[in-house]
Amino acid sequence: MANTEHAKRIACRFPVITAVTEIAAVDGGLINDSFKITTPGGCYALQRINPQVFTTPQQIIANLVHLQSAAQNYAAAAPRLPRLYPAADGHWWQVDAAGSYWRLWEWIDGAPLVAPPTTAQAAEIGRILGQFHRFTTTLDPQTFTPILPHLHDSARYWDQLQAQPPTPEIAPLLELIDHRRAWLLSDDRLAQLPIRIVHGDPKCNNLLFDHRGSQAIAWIDLDTIQPGLLIQDIADCLRSNCQRDQDDRIGFDLDCAETLLTAYAQQVAGLLEHSEIDCLFAAIRLMPFELCLRFLADHLAEDRYFRVQYRGENFHKAHRQLQLAIAIDDQQTALAQIIARCWSSTV
Repeated sequence: MANTEHAKRIACRFPVITAVTEIAAVDGGLINDSFKITTPGGCYALQRINPQVFTTPQQIIANLVHLQSAAQNYAAAAPRLPRLYPAADGHWWQVDAAGSYWRLWEWIDGAPLVAPPTTAQAAEIGRILGQFHRFTTTLDPQTFTPILPHLHDSARYWDQLQAQPPTPEIAPLLELIDHRRAWLLSDDRLAQLPIRIVHGDPKCNNLLFDHRGSQAIAWIDLDTIQPGLLIQDIADCLRSNCQRDQDDRIGFDLDCAETLLTAYAQQVAGLLEHSEIDCLFAAIRLMPFELCLRFLADHLAEDRYFRVQYRGENFHKAHRQLQLAIAIDDQQTALAQIIARCWSSTV
């Protein structure tokens, strides 16, 4: 992570920063370096874009500026998004001597949940994801640049792993994965689904609640905004918020899933097509399975994508996500019934 003195010098290139009274690194991000900048006029979030993950930072920021403009035109119905601020030279970014790109955000006073959501919180998560999708479906996907075009290319991750030598370390996990090839969605089935603008990473850490934990107020970490499939966003949101530790295994909370999906479906009534609803369970099961493939591939690539605290963490996470996918598969009938109830009167 970049040091705070360097970050402070970068922050001062943005005119909205008149003086820095305090600067602190923000922990918890797996990709970018983030700092909270405190000034006499308020707080801001300064971020260094990780060049190993995001190789086109100017295009990322162009997408964000486009999204910000569209939200302003959408008026009060748009979800709250953190505002970007321009630098003194008129650009929406600054480049340091090492070639790293930095940008400055509005600091939204809130916090992600630190515990599994309550029933009321799950409803809030579904509501704000639905509000976000209701807004983004008004946008033309062709006006946004794909930032990570292979982000949810499960077949690609699968092929990468199949090309790996079955070392004693990974052989048992690869064997478990091999038995579940049918969980991948076929290209023919995916081709039937409409392309929309998605968040790309709507996990629990990227959603801010007010400090009482009662109202979801804003989505953050918008670097993965790009054309994609709504069902992948829905599935990833469910994966993140409905995962539960059960002794030494990982479970999936059906009650949380139903509450979240019910609130989401109410927000997007009439928006999802039948083809999307028909694929929703498969997407919910696939998301942790895909993440298992991604964690394992990153472990084999020496942890280049996901930041880790120790060598082997991605390998451990791969095991856990496979357990979650199996738990979801074990509850296929119940989840299918939940999906049917949520959309029986909204299509």
